[in-house]
Amino acid sequence: MLSKSARAGYLRNQYGAHRFTAPDPAE
Repeated sequence: MLSKSARAGYLRNQYGAHRFTAPDPAE
C-alpha cells in the first residue's frame, strides 16, 4: 500500500499532467 506522501505525489503527477492540457478555470 502506498504511503500518503507517495499517493499524494502520484495524484499530483496525474492532475499536474491534466493541468497542462486542461487548466482548471477555478485556478
